[in-house]
Amino acid sequence: MPTHKKYWYLAILIGAFVSHCATAMVFDNRFIPLLQRPRLTVDETQSEFATKFYMTTASEALDPTQKEIPLGELFGEFDQVQLAKGIKTACGTNPFPSQFQGSLTRVPWEVSGKRQAQGFAFAWHQHIYRWLSTGFSWLFMRVNSRHDFKLLTNGIEPHITLTSGDAILLDENRRAMFSQVGIREGNTAQLGFGDIDWYLRFGKTWEYSYRFRRIDAGMRLGALFPTGVTREPGRPASIPFGGNGHWGIYAAGDAMFELKEDWKVGFLLRVNKRFEKTKNLRVPVAKEPEIFGSTVASVIVSPGITAIFSPYFLFENLRDGLALGLNFTLTWHNKDCYTDACVDSCDSILNLERVRDFSDWTSEYFTINILYDFGKTRVKREFNPVVTFRWDIPSTLFSASRIDKAQRVSIGIDFLY
Repeated sequence: MPTHKKYWYLAILIGAFVSHCATAMVFDNRFIPLLQRPRLTVDETQSEFATKFYMTTASEALDPTQKEIPLGELFGEFDQVQLAKGIKTACGTNPFPSQFQGSLTRVPWEVSGKRQAQGFAFAWHQHIYRWLSTGFSWLFMRVNSRHDFKLLTNGIEPHITLTSGDAILLDENRRAMFSQVGIREGNTAQLGFGDIDWYLRFGKTWEYSYRFRRIDAGMRLGALFPTGVTREPGRPASIPFGGNGHWGIYAAGDAMFELKEDWKVGFLLRVNKRFEKTKNLRVPVAKEPEIFGSTVASVIVSPGITAIFSPYFLFENLRDGLALGLNFTLTWHNKDCYTDACVDSCDSILNLERVRDFSDWTSEYFTINILYDFGKTRVKREFNPVVTFRWDIPSTLFSASRIDKAQRVSIGIDFLY
């Protein structure tokens, strides 16, 4: 059997066994940095198969002013009085303790927490013919999240001195209200797939043009398949593993410029658009955060556009195949549009404007890349792997806001052929 066919069948076999444990780089997720790294380009190779294991952790979030806030306050501060008002409007009765009704106007809670995830990444880029190639990526991961509640006695309005019995009563009342509206607080464990990212790439390589040793540029047209785990309305700590059940499309342009041998710079420009869908979501009625909303309703969701800009540089063969690079990824997501699917918007009791106000976000990440190419120093390259290490670090250099401040570390193996 010819050598190139052996490699082709080997890649198919590897894909069959590991594609069930992989991660999609879909970008439009504010909780975990699902970032696409630059496609590796090596002389005499046009296709790539990559897998990696990664871990993420986050215990803080960023508000619109880039101030660090507790993880559970990404969608606003939790005020027990506002939740009681929302339940009263939705259900007709006020669940707030009778002795505090009419006297307390604000009972804030700090909602801290932590989120940790482990997953496997899989990506395949396959050259088809001359200027045409295709590829896709997927994910499988486990996420553990929790919220912890602490009564902020100094923030109660009007300010009063609470007894230990009062604090216990308010805590029990908060738990009772959560139970009434179907909220299960505390730890949340999620396990499953992420969205599939599939694309066609139209590209070309120019050798020794415009004073560059090489230029590799192209354009991608892609589709986002909503195979990922979605947020659970009854679990406020849960997160989506992709676009929360929305189909999507995207267009992207990328370019790599080899300044001289082993010195490369490049960039990625991409725009995502998810399609409208009717979903059952937890939503507020008063001014409570959406994840602690008073009711679950059928809502028409039209996600906003997500734009991505990611420049990078890479210094290869610093020492016998060792490479070092740095990426910067700026992701901006526009506000989503929400419409009550059950009644005319003018008659709706839902506070969808508040949901919309918290739906836009911006993330910034610096990524440190360390690679070792086992085939770099070989006279003739075969099916030699490239070992990769990546560290995604959140940044506030420009306008990062309304995201989990998550860090991610990944170790992977790439095969280029």
